[in-house]
Amino acid sequence: MKSFKRKQRRMRAWQADPDFPEVVLLRTPAEVERWLSSAGQA
Repeated sequence: MKSFKRKQRRMRAWQADPDFPEVVLLRTPAEVERWLSSAGQA
């Protein structure tokens, strides 16, 4: 599980970095569904 924790920290750092392209972190299948449905409306 150490590898996952490192990757999780890296993804959160990417999300928080204003110089990085937008990073969307989705934690549940429901969040994925909401994000996908809203992406089609943009």
